[in-house]
Amino acid sequence: MSRIPPPISKHEDNGVSFFETPGVDMLYRTCLALAEELAITQDRLDTLERVLSQRGQIDLEEVDHFEPDAHAESQKHCLAARLSENVLAPIKALVEQYEVRDPEAERGRPHEK
Repeated sequence: MSRIPPPISKHEDNGVSFFETPGVDMLYRTCLALAEELAITQDRLDTLERVLSQRGQIDLEEVDHFEPDAHAESQKHCLAARLSENVLAPIKALVEQYEVRDPEAERGRPHEK
């Protein structure tokens, strides 16, 4: 299974802007990245379920009604927190860049250091 290349590199934007306001552009990029990750995850999950079901190693009804124990719930919480942290990191960095310390600075533009 090959990985779909992101529409924009995660490390550089190659000068591509979708919107005039950098914050809106960053939010749009974040949505694109999330959609890509979700599509890949759904594809892999579907494949995994089909393979395991065909082998008789999984009952999809059992998966639908699974109740995790406290340890599994804790691990799921950690995974969700890490995902949120990774997804929000670019937005957090942008917000930090926009912390305006100069009241005369133009609203919506990064603070120059």
